[in-house]
Amino acid sequence: MHAVIPEPGGQPLVLLQVGWPADPRQTAALLVALDHGDERSVPLLAQWCTRQASVAPVRQQGSELEFRRQSLERVHAVLVAEQFMAIPLG
Repeated sequence: MHAVIPEPGGQPLVLLQVGWPADPRQTAALLVALDHGDERSVPLLAQWCTRQASVAPVRQQGSELEFRRQSLERVHAVLVAEQFMAIPLG
């Protein structure tokens, strides 16, 4: 996880920039929706980003995602949009 950008105004939308260790040139921007009143997920995602922790996304039913670490820490979200990007060589 490279960046965590919550929508201003306390809305449940968060923009995540994620990458893959196996191919550092490939990244994606994910727009996810968190549950209303979820006060824990944004700080947890930001902490993982700051620590450059390895996070495993798991696709649940439909557009539901679960981000988790090796510990029991988990974040549930709904994928609103995703955009794959490639960092050019050079």
